[in-house]
Amino acid sequence: MDVTDSGPYTRVKCPGCEIEVRVKMKLGGYELIRRLAIGGMSVVFVARDETLGRDVALKVLNEEYSGVEERGKQFEREAELTAAVSHPNVVHVYTVGRAFDRFFIAMELVNGKSLEDRMSERGAIPETEVLPLALEVVAGLRAAKSAGLIHRDIKPGNILIDESGMAKIVDFGLSLLTEGGSVKANEVWATPYYVPPEALEGRQEDFRSDMYALGATLYHALAGKPPIQTKEMQTAILREEKRRVPPLEKVAPWLCAETAKAVDRAMAVDPAARFGSYEEFRTALEGARAALGKKGEHIPVHGEARLQRRMRQQSHRKGWIAAAIIVLLAAAGAVSFLMTKVGEREVRKLGGGNGFVMPEAGEDPGLSPEGAAEISAAYERGRNALLEDDYGLAEQEFQRVWQHAEAPAQTAAWAGFEAVVAAYLDGRPGDAREHLNGLGRYLKARNEEETGLGRRLRGAIQGLRSLSFVEEKRVPRVLDDPFRSTVFFALALKAWEQGQLQRATGWFERLAAAGPWPEAEWMGPYQELARRYVRDYDRLDGADHEADGRSRAELSEEIVRLQELYATLETRGRARFNVKVWQSDLARRMLELRDREMDPAWRELRTEIGHLVDQARFSEAAERMKSLAVKGQLARDQREALVWLADAASAFLQNVQRQLAVNTRGVSLATRAGQEIRLVAGVQADGVLVGEGDSQRVVGWEDLAPAPLLQEFEKRLEGGETSFEKMLRLEEAVAFAELSGLSGDAERLAGLLAELDAGFAARWEATRVRLREK
Repeated sequence: MDVTDSGPYTRVKCPGCEIEVRVKMKLGGYELIRRLAIGGMSVVFVARDETLGRDVALKVLNEEYSGVEERGKQFEREAELTAAVSHPNVVHVYTVGRAFDRFFIAMELVNGKSLEDRMSERGAIPETEVLPLALEVVAGLRAAKSAGLIHRDIKPGNILIDESGMAKIVDFGLSLLTEGGSVKANEVWATPYYVPPEALEGRQEDFRSDMYALGATLYHALAGKPPIQTKEMQTAILREEKRRVPPLEKVAPWLCAETAKAVDRAMAVDPAARFGSYEEFRTALEGARAALGKKGEHIPVHGEARLQRRMRQQSHRKGWIAAAIIVLLAAAGAVSFLMTKVGEREVRKLGGGNGFVMPEAGEDPGLSPEGAAEISAAYERGRNALLEDDYGLAEQEFQRVWQHAEAPAQTAAWAGFEAVVAAYLDGRPGDAREHLNGLGRYLKARNEEETGLGRRLRGAIQGLRSLSFVEEKRVPRVLDDPFRSTVFFALALKAWEQGQLQRATGWFERLAAAGPWPEAEWMGPYQELARRYVRDYDRLDGADHEADGRSRAELSEEIVRLQELYATLETRGRARFNVKVWQSDLARRMLELRDREMDPAWRELRTEIGHLVDQARFSEAAERMKSLAVKGQLARDQREALVWLADAASAFLQNVQRQLAVNTRGVSLATRAGQEIRLVAGVQADGVLVGEGDSQRVVGWEDLAPAPLLQEFEKRLEGGETSFEKMLRLEEAVAFAELSGLSGDAERLAGLLAELDAGFAARWEATRVRLREK
């Protein structure tokens, strides 16, 4: 079959048997395994590095561009530039080559998902996840800028997240491949959502263009929606849309203000208004991360919940609905909500005997039977939600009471404060502060600031709304009533979210032991919740998350243990945040150790060894490795494993040469290009002699397909050898198959050898594990 015009990994049908097969499965020293992605100018495959036994990402330039010399040079230039950006947050490039008249780049295969995948699965991503990734991408782009490179296609799909959670930038080829190409003036080659305005207008671009694209990517990730909504591809329309991007804080009001400001500045339409350097951008993101650490994680709001929340905030800004009833507060004791059932006079005292009475529906013109029923039902739903750990629902129901047009002012104010507590319980102190701001305005608008309840709430608002740590003077000394105890609980929650775990735990223990309050059974859930924080503190205190002095294996085990701990936590917010931070620190330490253990000279040599093995020069590869003094236990282990394989593969080839020299009858070989060899006339040091008469020629060992050689070996395997000789020949064949990319054959032959030599299975597995380490 003539497959000259068929691309790599193409499926073609045999004209004889009509069976479909894939062609051009091997490019250089790489065996194509599956197609990973298709772009406008290239296709990316997962490929097996046959020499080093690792999977790589193989980017192959499309046929349309491979035939153009200029495009080939640009493709090679892309590889050179990307390789020049030596940074953990930029994907590593191993080599560049050409096969079947197509250029390819072999690069690091990142096992994980892209940011785009995460966004597709989850919508808006919490700041605690996005900000660390943003800092890593900034670091990668800063390294690219230092190498004189602009990415020009930063987007969620080009930010990969490996198994340890580290971000890696991929695809540095767009600017090189589109220069002078076939892109029309009214088209945008980069993704419209993220392309900077200056690119649309054909103006000069610099690193601030990448900064804009990253800002737009972060906007999308944090808000759960792209910065522009149009699907039009016209340049003029896109330019206008980008001038009207709404501030991130309006689209995602749950975000920390520092985060929204940093992203908005990175996305300024005028490049001069963006950050002047990546260092400035990094500083702003670090500031947002620090502020978030103090305020606690904000959970993104989606769909209908987002709409409801936006409406509530608009309501807050317009002022609070006028209360129709003035409720008299008895004494200066604790005040809670008193609910009235329509049609009967029922008083529920929730303040340790110092309750207040709500007028019966119908007696006061401001309270309708429907209003009383709605308020009572909402409050009951809020209480039940607390018991069921649905803090978001509890917050919503308490706010429903707070904003009800007929709710008595002090009843509404107390419900508003419990909405604050629910937000803290849900691990969203930022939202809790928003509620506190609204509650303060409400008290002022209703002239409730100087009432007994108003004075207490004002003190609680001052202590909770401040970004500083909780002052001791604001902490109640005596928990003699439910109101004071609830404020005390809220202060403990704030201290916990600020990272003062030990201090907060002491307060939680005090609350758990306080009471009893016979007429305030609703305090029971708050006391149980306090006990949960105490238990979580004990769990966190028992975690061993120190990274120093541990091996990579020990670090990996601890990451798993922390994940198990995470699953046992009973509270939200800070406890879970701490565990994720610890895991991230351990993962970073693992990467540091890996980089230290891997000798750079050994990394370079492995690439060279790959080329030698590709040419079946196994003996030369072994000698080259033996001549290099490598540093680090990992490099030494890998060299030992590869030397063994190369020596054994060389012996295999020599043995096959001897066998073919004795008898060439019935030999069936093939070239790597797929050409069958039916007539082998003899064997020489540099290859096999094929054909007859004047048409004889030598086919070098490097040009022979390895699979037929392996089949010839197996034909002669039972040729009167002793058991020891058979084991030796099998071991050589396993090594040859492994280095030649015939992993399935290597496993099969290794299984045969393990039946004869019980110790080989363990040695073989250890070898493969060593070679897969990066």
